[in-house]
Formats: sequence, C-alpha cells, structure tokens
Amino acid sequence: MLAENIRANAGAWRAVPIRLHLSELVLEADLALQEKLSSLNVSVARSQTPADALSFGFARKVFAAARAEAEAVSEILIWMDPDTISVHHTLIGSPFSGPPDQFWSLLYRKLSVGERAIFPVVAPVDGRKLRAYFNAGLLAVRPQRGVLRKWRDSFQEVYRDPAIAELCKQDRPKLIFLHQAALAGRS
Repeated sequence: MLAENIRANAGAWRAVPIRLHLSELVLEADLALQEKLSSLNVSVARSQTPADALSFGFARKVFAAARAEAEAVSEILIWMDPDTISVHHTLIGSPFSGPPDQFWSLLYRKLSVGERAIFPVVAPVDGRKLRAYFNAGLLAVRPQRGVLRKWRDSFQEVYRDPAIAELCKQDRPKLIFLHQAALAGRS
C-alpha cells in the first residue's frame, strides 16, 4: 500500500528507490505479490538472522535494518515497519462512526487538531474504522553514522548475555521488546 501511494502521490519523490527487506523464504510462494512489487519498481532484499537470535521478538527486524543501512546509497534512509501505516487492532483507537471519546477530544484540543485533519483508517485485525493513529515503527537515519548497524551490534551483545537472556525468559515483554532496549542502549 505504501509503495502504491508513493508511486501515485509523492510528486517529485514518486521515483524514490524502495527496497523491501524480507526474512528467509517469505516471498517465494506469493507470485501475485512478486508481480505487484515488480510493477511498482520495489526491489526485494533477503536478510539473514543468526539462529540464536530467532527466539527474541523482532530480531529479524534488527538484522534487516542493519543490512538496509549498510547497503543504502542515499544520505537519508527511512526504515519503516510494515505496520507503521496501519493500526493492528483498535487498542486505544477512537471509532470513526461516533464522536471522539474524552481522551481523543482532549488530545485533539491540546494539539490543535482540527476536525478536517482527522481521517479514517481500517484496523486490519478487527476491521473497525477508526480515527487515524499510527505505530511508532519508523526510523530516519543517516547511513554514514551507522546507527542501525550499532543497533544490531548492541542487540547481539544483549541477547547473547546469559543474565539478560534469563531475565527475558522470565518476562515475556522483555523477550519480545529486547530489540527496543538495544536500540536505546547505543546510538
């Protein structure tokens, strides 16, 4: 969806290179998707994740981001999770069919968000139409600074540490979100 939108609506940026980083063997079975990506001039890169990292949530993302940064040919790299432009499920979302609840009303007022700036999105999991709000899975980096490669290196250090690994086994959210802690640890 994002590639289609960029190609159709990004003006001077519509021809910007787009590369989709996938983990091992994700695309082979979906010929229609392969054709769609080709028609949108989206290149595909495969990432390799060390086997000992695979039990940690989002490990593949860390290694793919580091590869994207290492191969970047532009001054700026935008790394975006596939769910960044959509809402997984309602969570804190405000249904578009009625007025905003107290939380969203206060937020819109505090941030001076006018009614005309509010638009709907459909949550893929539950199909509900919501006022748009977005995941924070978006990073903009200067590849020459190596932030994403440092992230990979930090992640490898922490997931391979026996004490940290044990804490992660005891606390599922730590296991899932260790990649975020590693990103915060070195930039």
